[in-house]
Amino acid sequence: MPERKALVVGINYVDTSAELHGAVNDALRWVEALGRFGLLEEAVGESDEKYSIPTRDNIVQGLDWLTSDASKGDCLTMIFCGRAMQVQGFAGASPFEEALCPLDWEGFWTHHVITDQELHEHFASLPGGVMLTLILDASFLCPPVRVPIKRSMEYPAHEQRNEVGSLRDDGGDENVWSRLEHVNALPRRLSHVGKRTFWTQLGRLLPEVQKPLDEGLAVFCITACGAGQCAIEAYLNGSQQGVLTFCLLEALKQFRQCTFLEWMTAANKEATRLRGEVLPALDQFFEIAYGRHVGLHESRPFDPACALLAKERAKRRRGEHWR
Repeated sequence: MPERKALVVGINYVDTSAELHGAVNDALRWVEALGRFGLLEEAVGESDEKYSIPTRDNIVQGLDWLTSDASKGDCLTMIFCGRAMQVQGFAGASPFEEALCPLDWEGFWTHHVITDQELHEHFASLPGGVMLTLILDASFLCPPVRVPIKRSMEYPAHEQRNEVGSLRDDGGDENVWSRLEHVNALPRRLSHVGKRTFWTQLGRLLPEVQKPLDEGLAVFCITACGAGQCAIEAYLNGSQQGVLTFCLLEALKQFRQCTFLEWMTAANKEATRLRGEVLPALDQFFEIAYGRHVGLHESRPFDPACALLAKERAKRRRGEHWR
């Protein structure tokens, strides 16, 4: 029997220099929304005792739970609301890695983050015929999954290459959020580049060759912004929340069913409305990355049918290659 599972993470980093006010609100709204799609959620957040504390270890355990025993027809979702940063890559690997910041990210010697390579290691174990959706309400230079195509809502008609790890954070306009203080805006990125300890570098001088994602895996990764932009949270409709989460959930209200392209287009229209009415300095444009076998115009959010389509097309492609 196919399963629908979701891992939802929201972190406010209370009483730290990275404190946010809306990430846990976002996670709770996503839990409610995903329930309408029949997804079984595992939530981690710091404000409710019934949820796990979002430490690095607990988030990794959540990823293990999400990806373990996956089989054809499963629909898996991960949602992260919090801060992101870049860390130095290992020798011989990409020069920088995108990373999620858990609650305990700031260590004395190094940063206890979850890098895009670690995410890849979990997702590379998934078989074809599975649908994986990532929604990351944090600032990334590009969607941190190893799929070849992305589309930015700044130029929604154009597909681009998704170049994970090849971009250096130039900070963009880090003062954007400060020009939106009337709505209590806060950035969802740590601007400095995390450093690895000497011993960590020494232990990985020659990184192992990573297994690619299965061609029959249907992957969709939505991020809050792109390179040179700043993802923010703000006080909207009576509560603090991430702009990406707000726009995606407002867009979902318009549809009984929709494709990813329709969903992203509606969310972009909502962001355009916010720029005109509330957030004139908002510079973030949502991005979505995906594979080559299923397009945004034919795949519906949280619908495993598109995963089976991806697997069938991957099989046909390999058959054409063999002939």
